[in-house]
Amino acid sequence: MLPAETAAELQRLEESLWSAETRFDPAYMATVLTDDFLEFGKSGRTYDLDAVLQTEQMPFSAELPLPSFAAHELAPGVALVTYRSVARYEAVEVANRASVWLQGADGRWRLRFHQGTQVSNP
Repeated sequence: MLPAETAAELQRLEESLWSAETRFDPAYMATVLTDDFLEFGKSGRTYDLDAVLQTEQMPFSAELPLPSFAAHELAPGVALVTYRSVARYEAVEVANRASVWLQGADGRWRLRFHQGTQVSNP
């Protein structure tokens, strides 16, 4: 079981990925994502670190705090985060989300893997 302060840190980090100030900041994203980061997007596309760092800013807003947020320890220094995203782009998009976070030797958590699955009937 993850300590409450670790779960809170992971929630803060995950929510930072839904904030325009940090989501489109390549320097910030490079500190949060691992070099071998991989994402399976809700669209079915795959993204690596380079693709994320080259993402152009777009208008959006997300429901925060993240609904149904939960953090689970998979092994020492490895955590699974799950939640539902509710984001407004041109329309409201809802997805189930899962992220795998790794804790480095320096104690910092970095995102290694993320997957989004679109919810058709929220």
